[in-house]
Amino acid sequence: MSNKAPYSKTGLLILIVGLAAFATMGIFYVSMQDRLDGASDQMIIAATVKPQAGNAIAAEAAPEEPAPVEEVVAEEPVAPEEPPAVPANIDIEAAKGVRGIGDTNAPVKMTEFSSLTCPHCAHFHKEVLGALKEKYVDSGKLYIEFVDFPLNAPALQASQIARCLPAERYFPFVQLLFETQEKWAFEKDYMQYLKQNAQLAGLATDQADACVANEDLQKFITGKIEEAQAAHDVKSTPTFIINGEKVSGSQPLKEFEKIIDAALTKQGKE
Repeated sequence: MSNKAPYSKTGLLILIVGLAAFATMGIFYVSMQDRLDGASDQMIIAATVKPQAGNAIAAEAAPEEPAPVEEVVAEEPVAPEEPPAVPANIDIEAAKGVRGIGDTNAPVKMTEFSSLTCPHCAHFHKEVLGALKEKYVDSGKLYIEFVDFPLNAPALQASQIARCLPAERYFPFVQLLFETQEKWAFEKDYMQYLKQNAQLAGLATDQADACVANEDLQKFITGKIEEAQAAHDVKSTPTFIINGEKVSGSQPLKEFEKIIDAALTKQGKE
């Protein structure tokens, strides 16, 4: 029998390496099997959960449907109600009254047919009337009645406004219009001038408007024109009737004095 070991050092080393490799392979197999088994379980769990998770994600990702929008129809604008018109306080019957200066019982009566836009009428009022008033009217010998004989629309409207003033303010207003005739009678905005001065005389703007718009007063004034034409054949302004005698045109003061003195002598009132 030999005293040598059954394996050489080299063979023993090979055997040890082989056993280690075998052991390592076993451990690797077990580890891989465990991993495969774990992966299998995870796949099963994933397969079971996935549809639910997918639904949740789909539910979150799906856009919400917009809420239905109601159609808004624009409403027609509603105009504010206008306050009811308040009629101006105008006494038309009083406006149609006689307008004169002096004593109605005076022995000499003179009627003047005049237009407020007539230059010759303005000349009479500025140059002659004052002297006649001082000499004959204030002494009770002469009464002068003014009758409107408008030749155009501005004259008609000015007459209407003058008549709507209180009777005692009529002649001062008419005198003012004659003295300032060039400032309003031939201007486009003559109504503004008339209403401003009427307001100073006590006639409010709405009253002046109502007065001008009043058809009854218009017919009254135009009716007086027809009467003058029919009764005295008045064709131009100014025209005067002095105790029945007709005088046409704005005569000098001496001519009026001559006619009035003759009328007074005839009645024994000189």
